[in-house]
Formats: sequence, C-alpha cells, structure tokens
Amino acid sequence: MSEVHEQPKIPKSRHHTIREARHEDIPLLADVERSAAKLFTYFNVPVDDSVVDLSLLTSMLQDHHLWVAVDDEDKPVGFLGGFKVDDNFHVAEVSVKKDNQRQGIGNSLMYRMMKDIKEEGFPAITLTTNQILPFNRPWYQSLGYIELEAKDIGNELTLLIEEESNHLDNNLRCAMRKNIL
Repeated sequence: MSEVHEQPKIPKSRHHTIREARHEDIPLLADVERSAAKLFTYFNVPVDDSVVDLSLLTSMLQDHHLWVAVDDEDKPVGFLGGFKVDDNFHVAEVSVKKDNQRQGIGNSLMYRMMKDIKEEGFPAITLTTNQILPFNRPWYQSLGYIELEAKDIGNELTLLIEEESNHLDNNLRCAMRKNIL
C-alpha cells in the first residue's frame, strides 16, 4: 500500500537574469544603488545620496556597457556599468539591492560584462573600490583583480580617481585591474 505525500511548498524563486539594460531600466537604477549602499553604514563608511548620473547611465546604455540583473518580474535588482578609460574597460558601478545580495548576482554581472568586453577587444578591466569595507577588495581579488600601484595607474584613471575624491575619501580607495586578453 502506498502512502500519499503532500508536495512540499516551493518558495518563490530567487531567480535572476542578466541582460543588457533598456531605457526603461535607467530610472529604476538609483533605487538599486541606494539600497546597495545601505550595507556600507554597518561599517561606518559615510554614505551620501549621490548615485550614478542619468546622463552617464544613458551613455553607457548607448555604448552597450550597462547590464542589469532582473528578477522574475523583469525588475532590476542589480546593475553594472562602465566606460573606456586608458584603452581599458572601467567598471564605474556595480550595485545589487540589499535584499538580493549574496545570491551570486554580482558575480553574474561581472562575468557577463567580462564576456561582452572581451569580445569588444578590451585588453583589461579596471575599477576603483573602497578598501576599508571587508567585502569589496577581497571579492574583486577572488575574481582575479589585482591592486594597482600608483606607478601603474594610467593618466585617465588618475584623473577619474581625483574626480572621485571630490565626494569620496581618496585615502579609502584603491584601483584594481584584471587583464582579459
């Protein structure tokens, strides 16, 4: 005689899809970025309300250098965007909503970007990050990025770092690079 077992309830999927951003995604990305930044306050890192400028996001979109992670309802829960700096691709922002972190979304965004950028012929990827937060630099290192010494930072990246220092503490930042060709 067989027993009848009730099917277990399956929780709603935490599925995400990575795709190129669309124009309608851009107004939603500020909320993603603000949500992601809430994590910084736990580590006494000052957070202001600044987000990536809409015109810069639009430029990234037009250059096919803006990717989003979307949920089952096609709403952005993460994004990555960048542009050319010193002939390399520079990651300007990676953000994942606080409630969606630690699910592999950041990794998925980075891998998709790297695949697309490699196809475009960029030799390397650069980025700047906060070196105080216990998860930023180690995460990038786990993806193969190495910290750059001042002598290895190109002119355009140096200018970008100086510009960042207008609203971020430059002493807390480091530049990193990953060769892809």
